[in-house]
Amino acid sequence: YKKRQERDQIEQYHTTLARVLQRYLEVSDDLERALKARPTEGEGATWAEGVAAIQRKLLGFLEAEGVTPVLAEGQPFDPNFHEAVVQESHDSIPSGHVVEVLRPGYKVKDRVLRTALVKVAA
Repeated sequence: YKKRQERDQIEQYHTTLARVLQRYLEVSDDLERALKARPTEGEGATWAEGVAAIQRKLLGFLEAEGVTPVLAEGQPFDPNFHEAVVQESHDSIPSGHVVEVLRPGYKVKDRVLRTALVKVAA
């Protein structure tokens, strides 16, 4: 009974941690989108550098918690780690392989936090 209780508590901890980390990933995505449209000159460039620093700090926090990106681009499509949203024919990439990552996926140890949204070669 005691071992089962401990195992259940550990599982509940990991489930709660995954839920919290997923919320941070959403914030990271928003910061990434903001940085893609950042100005390169003037006061906006200084502001963008501050946002980039916040993004680096957030990614450092996630890394310290054991969050790692899911490898996708050029890899064979794996429904455990990837979610195909687009399929297109491609000459240089074999069929069934990931052509482009539209949204990165992440995992903590062997647990998938979020699958990567990908474009797959037909």
